[in-house]
Amino acid sequence: MEIVFLILILGIFMIPSLLMARQQKKRQSEVVALQNSVQPGDQIVTVSGFHATIVDTHDSVLTLELAPGVHATMERAGVMRKVEEVEPPAGGVPGSAGDEWDNYPTEVDDRNQHPENFPSDRFDPDNDEKR
Repeated sequence: MEIVFLILILGIFMIPSLLMARQQKKRQSEVVALQNSVQPGDQIVTVSGFHATIVDTHDSVLTLELAPGVHATMERAGVMRKVEEVEPPAGGVPGSAGDEWDNYPTEVDDRNQHPENFPSDRFDPDNDEKR
């Protein structure tokens, strides 16, 4: 009975860890494939957050252009993802107010809406009487 219980406990802990290891290997192989597929002209994001354009590639080294005339060298392992250019949708940007914004007032007088501006029943030292 103890052996069955021991095998059951080991199975409960081993199966999830084996599944996670398999998923991790799959993700790692996808990342390596991405890092090996970058070419000059591709726009990328590095693991440190830099957005750059690849200027030149060698075995494991990339030359990046961070800004016009600013070049940096880094390892391929530092590539996090490619930047895919997205075309703006026809008919404007979704969620923009457009001409509707002109229908609203530019200044709002909400000074009397705050609770600290409401009249109170506290003693006023200037009048020497309660309100």
